[in-house]
Amino acid sequence: MGSANFRTINTGMNAEAAFDQAVAQAFDEYGYEGYTGSIAEKDSFIVVRLPLNVEAELVVGALDLSQCADSHYATDREEAATAKALLNAYFGESDADEMIATYLNKWGPALCFKLRPPEIVQWGKYNTLTEHLDVFLFAGYASE
Repeated sequence: MGSANFRTINTGMNAEAAFDQAVAQAFDEYGYEGYTGSIAEKDSFIVVRLPLNVEAELVVGALDLSQCADSHYATDREEAATAKALLNAYFGESDADEMIATYLNKWGPALCFKLRPPEIVQWGKYNTLTEHLDVFLFAGYASE
């Protein structure tokens, strides 16, 4: 079986509530048979604290590119090296390596990013029903 990357945004009073809701929605959408390539395959998450003025989408994009380090194509390897350098600059090499390994692990926990107001608006998740809730982006790879 393979794996697929996923990104899921949900609201909640805290990360646990948002995660539980995201998993429940994925089960509703994909069923309970497993190997959905969605957050339904995850049973836990790790919160990533973003540096000031760094958006979650930038970090997740860099995590996506980091998997190309072993590509046969030079341009992919260069993009992967640039993405890894960006993650190292923001989080330090050790934490960046751990984050990449967690992100790519289809059996491990999801990564969780608490979104800040500009990103909430960008993702279209701000409305009067969610203004008193936090918004979280969950991302990673899952078995499919």
